[in-house]
Amino acid sequence: MVVDAHQHFWTLHKFTTAFPEATQRPIFRDFLPEHLEPLAIEAGVDGTITVQAAPTLEESEWLLHLTADNPLILGVVGWANLDQPEPTFDRDLARLAAYPKLVGLRPMLQDLSADDFIMRPRVIANLNTLADHGLRLDLLIYDRHVPAVIRALDHVPHLLSVVDHAAKPPIQAGGFEPWASRLAALARHRGVWCKISGLVTEADHNHWTAGTLQPYVDYAARVFGSERLLAGSDWPVCLQAGSYTQVLNVARAVLESALGGAAQEAVWGANALAFYNLEARYSDRAAPLR
Repeated sequence: MVVDAHQHFWTLHKFTTAFPEATQRPIFRDFLPEHLEPLAIEAGVDGTITVQAAPTLEESEWLLHLTADNPLILGVVGWANLDQPEPTFDRDLARLAAYPKLVGLRPMLQDLSADDFIMRPRVIANLNTLADHGLRLDLLIYDRHVPAVIRALDHVPHLLSVVDHAAKPPIQAGGFEPWASRLAALARHRGVWCKISGLVTEADHNHWTAGTLQPYVDYAARVFGSERLLAGSDWPVCLQAGSYTQVLNVARAVLESALGGAAQEAVWGANALAFYNLEARYSDRAAPLR
């Protein structure tokens, strides 16, 4: 089974006006399951993990509601306020968990003013609750957030988390440190996985190649190993730099160079099912990597 482990849906201005912006012309419109389905079929994708794009419960419920009529969506990573009293968080989590395809939460740490937000006591307490429910944490971060994230994860050892977009390496600037050292530090936590996604957006949108991305993918593969990598398109955000098929094909090429064909198959499917605890539900829909 081929899984795109990271993509989004939105309708303009329905839940937030912060993203996308009008200046982001390729993505400044509605993106819904009916827009993705023909692209997924063309690209040989059997299912996706849909990730929140707005910090509201209402958007998360809307995404979860979409899953009822769209079998392409295997799971939804939603949003809930982690910095609130535990009874209130428990209520909000129950509201989302009423939908069977909730697989985790993403607090959008990159957009918060405090880089150590994740270390707040109420956040730590609620992350423990998240883990107790068998749900996962997506980490939308830059490398500057890594020290606080590591300290927080030390307090929640049974939580599985995944670094979105390989912590957004400075590809356009051609930089490597301190991103590389901090990603390696995260990888030393065995409960942390990594998504190879969104990298074209971190490159020059008009002048990137597979070779531009290769050093960053090679490094992520080296420190996490093939067993803790997931692959995703970051559609429709990726459309600022390339089409859905183009982005997936380049990701396949750089991952094959980094890992080889057999290991790549797990990165494009089995690893996503394992990380998001979906193996029992979808493992019988196995299909070869196309």
